[in-house]
Amino acid sequence: TLLPANTAILFLIVLAAVFMILDCADGTLARITGRSTRLGQYADFASDVCYRIVFYGAAGWVLTRHPALAGHWLSVAGFPLALFSAWMMTFARLCRVYAELRFPRISAESPRKTSAFGIVAGFISGLDGLVPLVAAGAWLLAAPQSFFLWVFCYAALDVANTQFSIITDLRACSDQAESPDR
Repeated sequence: TLLPANTAILFLIVLAAVFMILDCADGTLARITGRSTRLGQYADFASDVCYRIVFYGAAGWVLTRHPALAGHWLSVAGFPLALFSAWMMTFARLCRVYAELRFPRISAESPRKTSAFGIVAGFISGLDGLVPLVAAGAWLLAAPQSFFLWVFCYAALDVANTQFSIITDLRACSDQAESPDR
């Protein structure tokens, strides 16, 4: 509400693009130079979580102000839906981190069979950097509903894939441990 909606969406997209570039660059630079630190890893994780919540929420807030949503149910429900999508993304990320920390050998020990669902989910997961462009396109094409549909489906797919992968890995390791062949 501080900026006109057209200005706010442009500002948000530019900030998101800058964040994405810096987020990719810092990890790459740390690996190349061999100067990765625990503090840097934590800062990267914390900034990723904050980014999801702030960007999804801000984009949801701005897009609910698009004239194409006047009187549409998303003009009221869009912001909470965007925040719920951010929560799902954060939940999925935290589950992955928990599984990696709590069960570090699971990934190495479980026999990975990539399913069609896993391939599709993995591909879509790699499109995370496009979310700001989806927001910009939704604004410019006067189709803000597409942003809300995209982020909700994207987040739901991420949660489903994360849970499926973790549970499959845990079961596979559990089955191997119980097998008399071992």
